[in-house]
Amino acid sequence: MSLKKIDKSIKIHVKKKNYVRISRGYKNDIFGAITGYLVASSKNFVLIAEIEDFYFFGFHCIPIRTITNIRRNKNDEYFGMIFEKESPKVFKKIFQKSNSINLNSFQNILKNLKNQNECVIIESERIKDDLFSIGHIQKISKKTVAIKHFNAQGFLEEPIKEKLQKITKITYQDNYSNTFKKYIRS
Repeated sequence: MSLKKIDKSIKIHVKKKNYVRISRGYKNDIFGAITGYLVASSKNFVLIAEIEDFYFFGFHCIPIRTITNIRRNKNDEYFGMIFEKESPKVFKKIFQKSNSINLNSFQNILKNLKNQNECVIIESERIKDDLFSIGHIQKISKKTVAIKHFNAQGFLEEPIKEKLQKITKITYQDNYSNTFKKYIRS
């Protein structure tokens, strides 16, 4: 799918609040697909509310350059209809929450999330990069972000500083980080 078609498709699905399947990748790397709602977009980024098995799994901010295809077929229409009937309050909340996120750059996205005191997951899904960090945003510069990372046992570690250009996905309000942050140990 060409970038022009992807941009047009994003605009349509954001406006119509459609349930879609996003395929992603970059250069020789193939990333996992995400199903859910395209909530908002900018020239370079899109905000996706992930829905899996009719449950809200969190928000993802991703670069549009990593999108290879956007699918909306009869199955997606049916899944969307079921989710909207089963979880009308969650559906409504998904589209209210997005208004406060500035999607112009990773720097702006991270600043907004820091101001909201969100626990975030930043990652690079590229094979050559080893980047997964979960925690609260400590500091943001033009080129880097420092995350007050906690490990898989809930212990806080020294802040991890990562280059913004390596990030392929920022996740927040997901069950994993929302649950884990309640059990952080020092």
